[in-house]
Amino acid sequence: MPRKTTAAQREATAHRKTLARALSAKITAMSPQELERYTQAAPVVTIDGRTLSMRNQAMILLQLNSPTVVGGFRQWKNAGRHVSKGQHGAMILYPRTHKPAEDADPAEADKEHVSFGTATVFDVSQTEEKTTTAPEAVTA
Repeated sequence: MPRKTTAAQREATAHRKTLARALSAKITAMSPQELERYTQAAPVVTIDGRTLSMRNQAMILLQLNSPTVVGGFRQWKNAGRHVSKGQHGAMILYPRTHKPAEDADPAEADKEHVSFGTATVFDVSQTEEKTTTAPEAVTA
């Protein structure tokens, strides 16, 4: 059975969508030359070494100071680092594909629909290397 969301969770989701739309609108208003100039100085790459789209780079640059390498919470964890306490990540967009509903128009049945979701990424400067501490010896 699916979990029910609380009113606070629904409000947080609505706020996040509003922020994403505002950032997207700001970037959409940029000319192609401005967008390229904005993101050309130092490209933002993922922890996997992939360069992000210009649009996602601009979104990150509007939210973080001097980002270089970004990754999601679990990506940093898998890389042996953890996000420092109190850090706030940057929002990026990723495409999601959906199959049309079963009762959809037959002409649309083979087409996938694309929408965008938001994901949170953190810059390497917002993370710390995991330290493994050995258990202290017990003295009798």
